[in-house]
Amino acid sequence: MSVAQPPGYHELREALAQPGCPLCHVVGKAAESYIDNLLYESVNDVGVRARLRRSRGFCRAHAARLQRPGRSLGIALIEQDVLGVLLATLAEGTRAAGQLARDLGPQEPCPVCQHEREMERLYLEALFKSGPDSDLGRMYTASAGLCLPHFRLALHEARRPDTLAWLIKAQQGFWERLRGELADFIRKNDYRFRGEGLGAEGDSWLRALMATAGLEQPTG
Repeated sequence: MSVAQPPGYHELREALAQPGCPLCHVVGKAAESYIDNLLYESVNDVGVRARLRRSRGFCRAHAARLQRPGRSLGIALIEQDVLGVLLATLAEGTRAAGQLARDLGPQEPCPVCQHEREMERLYLEALFKSGPDSDLGRMYTASAGLCLPHFRLALHEARRPDTLAWLIKAQQGFWERLRGELADFIRKNDYRFRGEGLGAEGDSWLRALMATAGLEQPTG
């Protein structure tokens, strides 16, 4: 009899086979799916539109992700609504500049940001429930590990001391290996050692950026 896996298990397992932070991968995919559903299925939903008016649309990061072919009509409908709210706010009468700035700002978080936070917690819970001795746990220990932003989130979300100890020990290993590769990369850029050629450490500088900033693995 097979054991039921926690929600998010299979997506996380697939992401662990890829380079870079697995949470960046799965949460990025979840955000894209959420955006597509919002623009193609929910853009005329009264509740969704009201929420987008309160959030003043999308944050800068997600506004940039929205700019893809086929999304223009949904965006136009949303932004027409948002601009209507902003114009109505300006027309409400004289008030202090600071109050006006607050009234024009988001009254609740960007909906895509909020969805990402929910998915981050779901995937971390799948990792925690699986534990270090599971297939998923062993894949995690052998992976590139979490980026710094997601590792900090994991520290806040971990509830059990043994889970916390596992996370910290694994992260030490990830960072020590990467720092060693950076040392090799730097050494081989010295004219005295350039003849050795670059190996796996050749893209360590890029992986280090992803490890500390939480950048997604480039595609294409």
